[in-house]
Amino acid sequence: MSAAFFILKSRMKPEDFHSPTWRRLTQELEERLQYLRELNDSSGSSPEKTALTRGQISEVKRLIALSKESAIEADSPFPGAVDPSRE
Repeated sequence: MSAAFFILKSRMKPEDFHSPTWRRLTQELEERLQYLRELNDSSGSSPEKTALTRGQISEVKRLIALSKESAIEADSPFPGAVDPSRE
């Protein structure tokens, strides 16, 4: 897990994910994800390049998922508790 992901996950509040800035960032991330998927699907990449692209796809998907995780935690009767079914 990258440092940027950890910082975002630990410091952002549920309301942060409803801001215009988050919506713009999410749109940019969705576009980046689409680009990376197309790049990954194209033939001719070396195994190293493919692995790098897949890692980037994973990181972008984690960032996009932050708002969904925040919504789940906000609905939880025990905010901040670990849900064993998600591990």
